Amino acid sequence: MVWTGIAIMLAIFPRTPAAAHPLGNFTINRYSRLELTPQHLRVRYVVDMAEIPAFQQRQRIDANANDVIEPSEQATFLASQTAAIVSQLKLQIDERTIPLT
Repeated sequence: MVWTGIAIMLAIFPRTPAAAHPLGNFTINRYSRLELTPQHLRVRYVVDMAEIPAFQQRQRIDANANDVIEPSEQATFLASQTAAIVSQLKLQIDERTIPLT
């Protein structure tokens, strides 16, 4: 009786494959958030890459092609990416542009 119920449920509710990245293996998602404190306004900016763009970026980061991301390679990458992202961000308060540092 139990097996019949399970068989009926499987027939009624077809199985669908699970997806690790519902938007696909090529997606790059970006998220930004303003964090306000009495002394600072911080911009938290997150870049989330799926497998394929992360793999491609990893090859660019590994400048000496030894398949290891070394601290100097990581620092170079982060500095260049931070500069590129910050150059594209704009903060305005009361129509006044505020520089981001």
